[in-house]
Amino acid sequence: MPAHKQFQLSVEDRNICEATVKKRDIPVWQYKKYMILLLLDQDKTYKEIEAKLDTQSRLISGWKKRYLKLGLAGLKDLPRPGAARKITAEIEAKVLSVVQLPPPTGKTHWTNVAIGKKVNLHPRRIAEILKRNNLKPHLLKSFMVSNDPDFVQKASEIIGLYMNPPENAVVLCVDEKTAIQALDRLQPNLPMKPNHIERQTFEYKRNGITSLYSAFNTKTGKVTGECKP
Repeated sequence: MPAHKQFQLSVEDRNICEATVKKRDIPVWQYKKYMILLLLDQDKTYKEIEAKLDTQSRLISGWKKRYLKLGLAGLKDLPRPGAARKITAEIEAKVLSVVQLPPPTGKTHWTNVAIGKKVNLHPRRIAEILKRNNLKPHLLKSFMVSNDPDFVQKASEIIGLYMNPPENAVVLCVDEKTAIQALDRLQPNLPMKPNHIERQTFEYKRNGITSLYSAFNTKTGKVTGECKP
């Protein structure tokens, strides 16, 4: 006999649980919470739920009690014991100053964990501070500054030609990318499916090189391109 015969979800809560577990980006720990309730509602035994979700009976019992006491709101994490460390302006300023320093030796960029160790703060609080200040240390954007003293004048002339070309003139922006490796995968790509992106084998064969030439019509937006050996 099931150990939870009296358990039953309301129609509204059942719909919410079913919609939640169907989300592609739901974390596993959150998925299990809602699935436990759905399986209990289906009158599954603890052993059946343990096997299906690879979980433990104490967790099943715990989430069941939380739901019976608080409803779906009980599935949210409760406050941790002990007072949370207050994020003062001084602490936030320290985090912001650290993230602008070079990353630790052997690292390419700062992580929440590395910053947290530096300022003695939980990585989750570091993430809150970075998000609030719109800082993304995991991203990198390249740039180039011309050392040509006449760069501004030359750029102005070209941009002026694009914006105000001579009457009846066709303005083309031409560029080339030479010596592109023509690679081919040894096996067909595996198609995309739920919870999996498209995948390809790392093995490839070389088909020599090719060169791409293209012309961009600045007025119509049409691009004409050709590949040549």
